[in-house]
Amino acid sequence: MIEPAYDMLKEIDSIRPVQNQKGITYVPVPFFVPFFNDVVVNDGNVSISAQVSTI
Repeated sequence: MIEPAYDMLKEIDSIRPVQNQKGITYVPVPFFVPFFNDVVVNDGNVSISAQVSTI
C-alpha cells in the first residue's frame, strides 16, 4: 500500500460555518491554508494556488 506524502485527514476549526447554496459548498478562505496552499485576498478577489514541489 502506498502511503500519502501528507496526511490530509485533519479537523479544522472554522470561524464561520460551511455553507451549501444550490448544491455548491462554500468554505471560509482560512480552510485552505493548512493544506499548504498559497492564499491571497486582495480587493475582494481570492486566489488559492496549490504549492507544488518535487523531490
